[in-house]
Amino acid sequence: MAQDSNQPATLSAWWEEVSFDHKSLFTLNGQGELLLKEYRDYPERSVGTLNAETPDMLFKLLVEKFPEVEARVTELVTEWNTETDKLKLVGKVERMKEYLHHANAVGDFHTIYKLVENLDKEITKLTEENYAQKLALVQKAEELSSSVDWKETTEAFRNLAEEWKQIGHLDKKRNDELWGRLEAAKDKFFERKREHQEELSKEMLQNLDLKMEIVEKAEKLAAAEDWKKATDEFKELMEQWKKIGRTMHDKNEELWKRFTEANNVFFERKKQHFELIHKEQEDNYNAKMALVEQAEALK
Repeated sequence: MAQDSNQPATLSAWWEEVSFDHKSLFTLNGQGELLLKEYRDYPERSVGTLNAETPDMLFKLLVEKFPEVEARVTELVTEWNTETDKLKLVGKVERMKEYLHHANAVGDFHTIYKLVENLDKEITKLTEENYAQKLALVQKAEELSSSVDWKETTEAFRNLAEEWKQIGHLDKKRNDELWGRLEAAKDKFFERKREHQEELSKEMLQNLDLKMEIVEKAEKLAAAEDWKKATDEFKELMEQWKKIGRTMHDKNEELWKRFTEANNVFFERKKQHFELIHKEQEDNYNAKMALVEQAEALK
């Protein structure tokens, strides 16, 4: 116990006498702990506990350890300077910061803290730029979610997904939040598109029924002999056809073919009918002319 009670005083005297570079960054507490002072995001911490009888031994080991710490930071800075995509090194910078929170050594920690801090600031800057780009994509997606230009907007959402992939690193929390908003906007648009297509399919089926009715009427009219009335009805059916919206392409083609065939059959019959009347009139005219000529000859 006597030895323990003397330890603080002995180490205190040793601390007063010892001299080394950057001593101002360290303090020695009453329990013999050598403390590295606080620096911004790095709280004060112990780098080792000195023994009152042999304080120089552990202290020497701690001083000799620092070049290793310094070399790891220098290696990271060198890699940083040669890497074009800085955000690829986010993980390494984070691991380095964690390492510096626990590295037990004696030396110029504040200088290497600053070096890593500079890397961290650049990462923050680049990350914020990526956040701004991704936020812009999300806002664009949210605007597109109400679009009714179904084809172009579908392509636009595909392009947004590709643009998203080209943007670099963003912290997981904000990245997940923005991606969730983008997905929600996309889901909203495609749900609206699905509802529109269902409504369109329903409308096209209704149009199909209407066109089938027109075709059936036309096919019945094809055999009509009330030429004027049937002609007017064909014209009316054509007007009705024009007013009906789209239906399935193949069905529309088939019905249109039937409609035009019925139309052609009727008007061909009408033509032949009037040609026949015209011929009969010509024959009657010629017969009467012959009688007139005979009468004139008898006169």
